[in-house]
Amino acid sequence: MAIIGLVINGVLGGVIVLIWGERRLFGRFQSRTGPNRWGPFGMLTSVADAIKTMFKGRVVPVDADGILFNLAPFDCYSCAFSFAYSIWIGTYVADLNVVFVHNGCYVVDHPFCSYAALGLSQSNSYSFSPTFGRIVIS
Repeated sequence: MAIIGLVINGVLGGVIVLIWGERRLFGRFQSRTGPNRWGPFGMLTSVADAIKTMFKGRVVPVDADGILFNLAPFDCYSCAFSFAYSIWIGTYVADLNVVFVHNGCYVVDHPFCSYAALGLSQSNSYSFSPTFGRIVIS
């Protein structure tokens, strides 16, 4: 189990390094100062982009339930984050059998509920119907 946890953490760490390297490389190609000079080794640019994306102006349909419409995407993300959180937080890798028992139903059913909430929040039958298609595809 520890080896699986180390492999997963290694892959995720490698992805973070690749994203950081790509941003720096394309920043040099385009002569942008942000990815190369902002923060230690330009690492704060990704943090700034994440914050900017979270607080970017949202387009909400007129008849939509605004609170439900805006919270549904965070509901989808909470599923993935809670599952990942239970695997590697602490000084050891958690027993995956316990993690699947604890989060199994949550991980399987939760994204479907989020898609349904997105469709229901718009108060529009044309956006509600494709929601069920998306649930079936998932």
